[in-house]
Amino acid sequence: MKRVMIFISIAAFMTMLFGCGSSKLLFDVTATPENQTYDDTYNKVKAAIVNNGFDVKEEDKDAGFITTTYKKWSYTSGGIVTLRLQIRANVHKLAGGKAQVVLTPGVKEAVKEVAKKSVLETVVEVAKVLLTKTTEEEDLGEDRQLVYYDEKDRDIGFLTSEDKKIKIAMLKTFLKLADDVGNACGLTKDQLKLNISQ
Repeated sequence: MKRVMIFISIAAFMTMLFGCGSSKLLFDVTATPENQTYDDTYNKVKAAIVNNGFDVKEEDKDAGFITTTYKKWSYTSGGIVTLRLQIRANVHKLAGGKAQVVLTPGVKEAVKEVAKKSVLETVVEVAKVLLTKTTEEEDLGEDRQLVYYDEKDRDIGFLTSEDKKIKIAMLKTFLKLADDVGNACGLTKDQLKLNISQ
């Protein structure tokens, strides 16, 4: 009985430590500016995207969308795991020439198996993945959702896994962009609507 209690205590501690519980997902962020025209809103959204280090891949002002190329993060875990984040912005026309912005994160995850290599060779492989631009022919991996961590869970410590560190970095990147879009549209952080799974 004592061993069972020790095992349960260790399992509970590991779950708390590594966040193995069910994850919340962030599907999109909506901003509805009060006093801006559609054209102003579209231009400010595009500027915020570019100012946050994303490259515009496709855009159509009349259709109201902007799609970026992917930003990459990689780490090793039995292979090279690459997570990518793309921004998909839709600017909807509302009555009276106003607009509504919906920012959606596009997330991809790919795992590249690598032969047994030295630590230095593995570091070089990861660096090559990070330093190369994503090409059209490259396998981007499987579609994923952006994991949402509450603010108290975003602290990174010594025992935080590489996977969680990168997912937190991706979330912070997306939320910073959403805040910048909100600021450009004259909105406070509290006026942004986050669509989060429960």
